[in-house]
Amino acid sequence: MFTKKELKQGVVSLAKKYLFPDFSNKLVWILVVTGISLLPTPKAIFVVLFEMGIEFINVNEIGPVAIPSFDLGESSYIEGLVLILCGLVYGLLSRLISSKTSLNQKSHTSKDGLLFDSFLKVLPSDSMSITLLKNHDFKESFDIDALKELISFVNDWSSAENCFVDEEMESNKQYFLDQCLRFQQLVEGLVGESSIGIVSISPDRRAGGFDLPEWAEDDIVEVNKKAREIFESHQLLIKNLQGMLATID
Repeated sequence: MFTKKELKQGVVSLAKKYLFPDFSNKLVWILVVTGISLLPTPKAIFVVLFEMGIEFINVNEIGPVAIPSFDLGESSYIEGLVLILCGLVYGLLSRLISSKTSLNQKSHTSKDGLLFDSFLKVLPSDSMSITLLKNHDFKESFDIDALKELISFVNDWSSAENCFVDEEMESNKQYFLDQCLRFQQLVEGLVGESSIGIVSISPDRRAGGFDLPEWAEDDIVEVNKKAREIFESHQLLIKNLQGMLATID
């Protein structure tokens, strides 16, 4: 249950938010100030004071003075009220639209935050795949199952369900996904797509030999280079997504 004080504070907060114009908006300022300038209030006050002065002169028999007629400018008065009203309505609508946009943005941020958490579960920095890319020299044989998490990421994270709402975040993820896909295709092309267990980039190594031809050395250099690039991209992706989520919040 809410206390009376909490209810009062809530009502005051809502009133401030929706009933009073946002004067930080320049257009609201322009409309309201222009409207006030068109109001004949200052002129009306002058007329009243002038008439009181004329009456004082006549009562004290200083001399008969006629009271001149003044046009209070009814059209300007109406125009001024219309401008003020337009300014207040515009301020209110701006607040409502801003609030709705803020709610939508928070909803998107929440979805992207959950998706980022899911990404960290699928391919965290201490996963077998990322550890292999970081530390392994692909001149040596390795367990192909160590790339299982990376392959799972490639297969699952191109779907619409795993797209970030924020376009920049999705662009960063897609760039990393493309890198992983090309690496998967490179490795599978060298060791065989259906390979299981312990594999080697070099065919001579798989056959038990030790002499590596030049083309095999080139393959190993390329795989090692791509592996390090993906590791660095993975770390950069995590940092970038964390920074973007913090900025949106």
